[in-house]
Amino acid sequence: MASKLLGNLKAAQLKHAAFLCGLPSTGIKADLVAVLQRQARSSAEQLGRRRTVSVDMGLRNLAYCVVDVPGIGGSPELGKGGRLLNVLQWKKTDLLRVAEAQVPIDPLVNIDSPTKSRSKKRGRPAAVPASMFTPSELSKTAYSVTTELLKHEPDTILIERQRFRSGGAAAIQEWTVRVNMLESMLWACLRTLSEGSTNKRVNFPTIHEVNPARVAHFWVSTPGSNLQLTADTLANTSEVASAADGTGRKRVHKNDKIAVVRSWLKGEAGSSLTFEGGAAKVANAFASPSGRSSRTEPADTEPSDDIGKLDDLADCLLQAAAWARWEENRNALTQLLLTEDG
Repeated sequence: MASKLLGNLKAAQLKHAAFLCGLPSTGIKADLVAVLQRQARSSAEQLGRRRTVSVDMGLRNLAYCVVDVPGIGGSPELGKGGRLLNVLQWKKTDLLRVAEAQVPIDPLVNIDSPTKSRSKKRGRPAAVPASMFTPSELSKTAYSVTTELLKHEPDTILIERQRFRSGGAAAIQEWTVRVNMLESMLWACLRTLSEGSTNKRVNFPTIHEVNPARVAHFWVSTPGSNLQLTADTLANTSEVASAADGTGRKRVHKNDKIAVVRSWLKGEAGSSLTFEGGAAKVANAFASPSGRSSRTEPADTEPSDDIGKLDDLADCLLQAAAWARWEENRNALTQLLLTEDG
């Protein structure tokens, strides 16, 4: 459908288009053309209003948000902040605290020995029952998370893709293995419910894994850039060159992501977010300079003015907002290519 137009673009323009669509932006020109062509074909159908659940994986701090996303009308022309996203739920859960009361007392194991003192300082238990991390017990936690997510009746579920190593180190940390294990079980639960003959839903949500580094770089590493895909942005030589060679990108830290979300909550940076109910309470606390606290909220209580650790909440909201923007840009790419072919 689009080989002629894409073939006429330079490699830097193709990389910029892929970046704006949340697609891999490395490789030779032929690879980039193929990636964009496949995406254009899959984005040909117009999307109506739907609900997205965005999950930031964790055991101590699993965070997720529920967002209602307006439909795409087929035109690539959008407001500066994109579509207006309505956040219905925004919360963080300590899965170990929830599960601990249901697990028989076994010999204790230190869950995070390098940061044992910090755990005590934050008011967390320094040790948990070892049996909590066995497949038989962790599968119960995974199923509980699955049922909670599906209660919101989402059309799309986004799950943060977990890393296997930290900082390129050769060793794989035990805690990383445990979170990866939970991630795999969550996918297995969702797949089983989707495919099982007795539990199959007619409109089961589509599920996507999301690269957290791609989300972070999209929002943080290119400050001041236009993140909407149009014919003009592809032709903007300064932005295209920056996306192609990494100029303007930087290493993304937790505080950078928190700052982006806070700017949205203050109405800056072309924010297009509204919040309801408990999500509004969390948003108010997040925007406050004292939002971060040493205390962790019980999993079964309403959010208070103290919402604890902020980066996990920031990650799930950034992920949901990035996915919505990528959908807009993928739709815009399809429309541009259809117009060119027409």
